[in-house]
Amino acid sequence: MNARSHPWILAIEDSDSDLYLLQRVLDESPYPEEIVRARDGEQAISLIRELAGGGSDPLPDLIFIDLNMPRVDGLEVLEQIAKEVAFRAVPLIVVTSSQQDTDRQLAMARGADAYFVKPLEFSSYKGLLKIMDEARSSRSRKAASRSCS
Repeated sequence: MNARSHPWILAIEDSDSDLYLLQRVLDESPYPEEIVRARDGEQAISLIRELAGGGSDPLPDLIFIDLNMPRVDGLEVLEQIAKEVAFRAVPLIVVTSSQQDTDRQLAMARGADAYFVKPLEFSSYKGLLKIMDEARSSRSRKAASRSCS
């Protein structure tokens, strides 16, 4: 990875078209973040461990996680992120095609701050911006309560 001095987002997403839609939403938003992609859960876990190890790169400002990926699924990635103390302040947003309540419950139980079902129309993707704001606020409150205990 290249050393970054500006905000960035980690997108754990195997679909080129879904990544393109995420990028379009960010391009039309006030968020200037660069998106760095992990194409599957295995690559994501490797990157997360590298970042948590204190390399030269700052942590991402937010992580998007797809649930249905090759090699290692998004739920396992969430479990691995939860083990890394360094990531406690990083908001985690599941962006998935799964509308199953069990997937939503499992994702939230494993540390996700928000769960966004991929819409069929691009205009509905803009709802992700509100979810991003809410996830950031939620994660900030969680991090503050941990530091007080």
